[in-house]
Amino acid sequence: MNNSVIKSVIITTLSILLLLSMLSVGTVFATTVSNTIYSDELSVELDGISDKTVLVPVMMKNNTGIAGFELNFAYDSNIITPVEIISDENSVLTSGMINDTIENSSSNSFKVIWSGIDNVTEDGILFYINFSVNAEAIDSTTISVNYNKNNTFDENIEEVEFNCKDILIIFNNSAIDSIPKITLSSSDITAGDTFVVNGIISDVGGLTDSTIKVGYNSGTFSYELISANSNVTISNCKAENGYVTFDVSGITPAIDGTVLFTLTFKCSDTANADKYTFNGIVENIKGATEIHFIECSIKVSASATSDSAVIYSDDIIIGRYGKTLYVPVYFGNNKGLMGYKLKFEYDNTLLSPVGVTNSNLLSGQFDNNIGVHDNYFNILWNSSSEQTANGELFVIEFEVIGTAKTETQISVLYSQGDTFNEEYRDVKMMCNNISVDLNSLIGDVNCDGVTDNKDYALLVDVVCTKATLTDYQNVIADLNNDKSVDCFDAVTLDLYINNFITL
Repeated sequence: MNNSVIKSVIITTLSILLLLSMLSVGTVFATTVSNTIYSDELSVELDGISDKTVLVPVMMKNNTGIAGFELNFAYDSNIITPVEIISDENSVLTSGMINDTIENSSSNSFKVIWSGIDNVTEDGILFYINFSVNAEAIDSTTISVNYNKNNTFDENIEEVEFNCKDILIIFNNSAIDSIPKITLSSSDITAGDTFVVNGIISDVGGLTDSTIKVGYNSGTFSYELISANSNVTISNCKAENGYVTFDVSGITPAIDGTVLFTLTFKCSDTANADKYTFNGIVENIKGATEIHFIECSIKVSASATSDSAVIYSDDIIIGRYGKTLYVPVYFGNNKGLMGYKLKFEYDNTLLSPVGVTNSNLLSGQFDNNIGVHDNYFNILWNSSSEQTANGELFVIEFEVIGTAKTETQISVLYSQGDTFNEEYRDVKMMCNNISVDLNSLIGDVNCDGVTDNKDYALLVDVVCTKATLTDYQNVIADLNNDKSVDCFDAVTLDLYINNFITL
């Protein structure tokens, strides 16, 4: 055998040995995680009326030895709510300290933390979670389980790996299981997103028609459009007072288990990071005695703009020549503030500032320099401690000096260097300009350019029958500026039209 052949055989042999060595090493490190966190499948009987409780045992098997852990649980808060963690004589955790974040958790998740000194090596129940179950829960729900590897260790402070199994709870709800159901469904979003809420229909039975109202937070979300299953007809859709209301006809068993309707919403750019609920009401049912509506919640995460505090005013402000104009200024999304400087710019041919009334929403020193400049003024505030309140900051009083029938804007700006929290860090503000309408006539509720008995008749109809007005008409009709349209406004308008009073 020549040298080249020998060299080839040696290289081949070494390659095979190296590969076997690698496979052997791989086998050593590919061991299966033995420490398993789990619970038995649970079943809860419900009657559709009263909430129940379920005790969920959290157990461990194949325990190699643990001296501390952090377990994380996520759940559907529309269905179940954690009440407490129970550790009793059945627990294998006979020493150490156990704690949880149930009471301080504002989301649909919580932690359970335990630490000891010596290893616990027994298999069995670690603790129980006591959950309250919504009386209207149906089908099933899953509790997601995972762990924090950095906080899960043995008595040598070495990391211990867990294999976590999700927990299944099945609901038997005889009062609801057999009737038609509409289940709302959506997904988590970021402030500023456009998103959809689906209405899924199931157990249709003989249902054919219904009026549906989907409730939502109108201060955070704005309704955009609706689309429907191609087999049904949707009509009379309108959005008002925090509800999207519409009629659905042509429902048949053929669409059972499918999306009945889809609503599209836009989330405000300045929405607070929080959980928001969409719920439903069903009326005018045909072909069934009732329909069960299952609400849904979505989590809104903060965006760059939603982290900003917000300065704003009423959407509609009406002013008239020769009259006093009151402009409320509100503060929202306050994450903590100890000082601000706001600047207001205005058209000095139309408006003349008179003064500012502090609401004392935020305690501290308050001042302004109205009268120093012709077309703008500043408002300053500072405190010795951080303030977190939201609401009306102050009211600016203007005289309307211009006779023009027009609209004008009051521009709002802030000085970032003078707007700060208790750590003297700059606080970002999103300042919305203020629109003032100088077009309207006093009491011209029907907006036809004249104030007469037609306006009085419309206002009486609103007061007596609760007929609806537009937002703009509501502001005109609120003659005594108490934020409510009622009989006092009707009487005031009657006296004004008949020249008994001036406004």
